[in-house]
Amino acid sequence: MMAPSTDFTWTTLLTFTPDALFARAGLSDIGDHFRTGQRDTSWTPYIVLTVVPIVLAISITWAYQFFQKRVTVVRSPEKLFREICRLHKLDSGDELLIRKLADASRVADPTELLVFPHRFAAAVETTAAVLKKAQSKKVEVLRERLFGTPAGIPNEIAQA
Repeated sequence: MMAPSTDFTWTTLLTFTPDALFARAGLSDIGDHFRTGQRDTSWTPYIVLTVVPIVLAISITWAYQFFQKRVTVVRSPEKLFREICRLHKLDSGDELLIRKLADASRVADPTELLVFPHRFAAAVETTAAVLKKAQSKKVEVLRERLFGTPAGIPNEIAQA
């Protein structure tokens, strides 16, 4: 008895491999244009897709904050006093003098002396006996800086 030929089996099986089927269908060169071997990856698209949204978000945030009306909310009487002193460009000596006027005239909040001219005038009148001559001159200069009232005008006119 003769053994079957192994060549016949291999050739029969080889005719059903994908390469042989593609060759019969004329599709053997279908994968010639695909990348083979090591990948040549460019990082540029990934960098652009990462950096552009970040820069865009930062730009929008900056523009939003830049064009917003800046409103400072002061919730503390002490901070309000300091903020008004800063806006009037008063130094620490002026602040201390205003605090002394408020304490001597029993005004709870020294900010009232900076805001209301009649309160300032009343505080000066009640503490006139206690103030030294140098302090009295400084108070008059301070009144002029705060309210634009010249030192020679009486308090009645300054209150109006």
